[in-house]
Amino acid sequence: MTTCYYCKQLTYKAKTPEAKNNPEALRTRDHYEPKRFTKVVDKGLVVVACYKCNSTKGYQPPEVFEHYLRNKTATTLKEMREEFDLFVYNLTRLAFQVGLKEANRGR
Repeated sequence: MTTCYYCKQLTYKAKTPEAKNNPEALRTRDHYEPKRFTKVVDKGLVVVACYKCNSTKGYQPPEVFEHYLRNKTATTLKEMREEFDLFVYNLTRLAFQVGLKEANRGR
């Protein structure tokens, strides 16, 4: 018995009766740290995930998706991605502001 790394639901191999009856529990492999961020293919970064979690997580970093699972603050994938994009935007702004302050100190 293999469970989803994220939601702990039982997962099933493709072409089994269980997977046909519950397609969201289909066993998939997920890059825990999306390749988009790491640029490294490492088997240690691959986890078993159910189809539902894998498709919902998408390219999100694991911290963002696990926060979503714990709090269910975003009701849809679109909202979750919008929250993530806003987080990245605010983080970028903050880093830019800190960089400006540091540059002004050197004058």
